[in-house]
Amino acid sequence: AVPLRDAQADKAGYERETELAEAAKKAKEELAGEKKKILQDVESRVNSAIRKIVSEVADEQRKAPVLSLEESRYTFEVFEDSGTGTAYFGLVVFDLAVFRSTHLPVIAHDSVLFKNIQNETVAKLIDVYLQSEKQSFVALDEIQKYGGRAAQILQERSVVRLSNEAVLYTKDWRRSAGQKQS
Repeated sequence: AVPLRDAQADKAGYERETELAEAAKKAKEELAGEKKKILQDVESRVNSAIRKIVSEVADEQRKAPVLSLEESRYTFEVFEDSGTGTAYFGLVVFDLAVFRSTHLPVIAHDSVLFKNIQNETVAKLIDVYLQSEKQSFVALDEIQKYGGRAAQILQERSVVRLSNEAVLYTKDWRRSAGQKQS
């Protein structure tokens, strides 16, 4: 009788283990399906926002960058244009698309991002920053080159203006150790 009970317990244990393995397999498949749906949703929202921003600031010939998301990798590319200006433009547009599409409360872009983007396009990007009620920080040099309207907007909305005379810190970090501060 003892070997029969042991055999029945072994059988019950095996059946339970098989049930759990099947449940785990099914849960894993469902999770993979949910991840795929979420990634497709994020990809769709961001790409839609990218297309909208590009249509607002660029001519109709400019192709919008495309984000492709997979579980373990992503791509972000502009087809048929691998120029430096296009890469920087794509980065700024991607950031703005994510900024628009999410609860991200703030965005910050430094002047280095804008140096290779056409001045007219940068001027139009200023309008994109203005459309949001969320906080934007943009650092730009030589704002007059973006046109009178953009320069006026930037001057009216600026919080900090730096120059050779107005540095951000008490020490002027641009000077080498041997140079005297004025």
